[in-house]
Amino acid sequence: MSDKKLKVGSIELSKKQKEIIMLVVSAITVVLIAVIVSESGVHDKKAAVSPTIPTVATTPLPVVAKAPKLDKSLPLPAMDKSLPLPAMVKSELEDISVTINKIEQTKKELKLYVEYMNNSGTTACTADSLAVLVYDGKQYEYDFEFNFNRYYNKIKVAPSTIETTVTAKSVIFFRPLELKAGKKLGVILSMNDRSARFEHIHTGSITVVE
Repeated sequence: MSDKKLKVGSIELSKKQKEIIMLVVSAITVVLIAVIVSESGVHDKKAAVSPTIPTVATTPLPVVAKAPKLDKSLPLPAMDKSLPLPAMVKSELEDISVTINKIEQTKKELKLYVEYMNNSGTTACTADSLAVLVYDGKQYEYDFEFNFNRYYNKIKVAPSTIETTVTAKSVIFFRPLELKAGKKLGVILSMNDRSARFEHIHTGSITVVE
């Protein structure tokens, strides 16, 4: 009798165990489902908050070559002494003309080598003393005292008047200029009360004698 009850009792205990086990399994299943659902929700939120940024193809910027640095140790370019003087300037009558054959500068003086030509059919007047220089914003007039002593030093001086068909040469003196590269020299010469204007003589046209 005692074995039977024990058996019966043991059978009853196993049923309870099964029920308990089933309850535990059910509870675990519910918990797992809840965890899975919550994790999937979190992943969905992350996906919504942080969408994948598409990759944009970028074109590399062109490489710009840098300008070479200025070497300050290099000397300034020397003035070109080979530039020709301007062509002969004639007066409005086209029968008298004035030409500058050469401009020369030393440490003491600037010299204009001038040539007058008269084809007017009558006497023409030269006028060295009316010569004017214009340079670097300044005007330089003929200086009688500066030229006077040179007239007696075998310097060519044109007569104050020349007859028709005559050509006469003269050298006109000015004090030396402070020549600068790129600057233009203007020279105004006169003959028969008319002006022959040389307004764009490059400093490279001036012969510099050291």
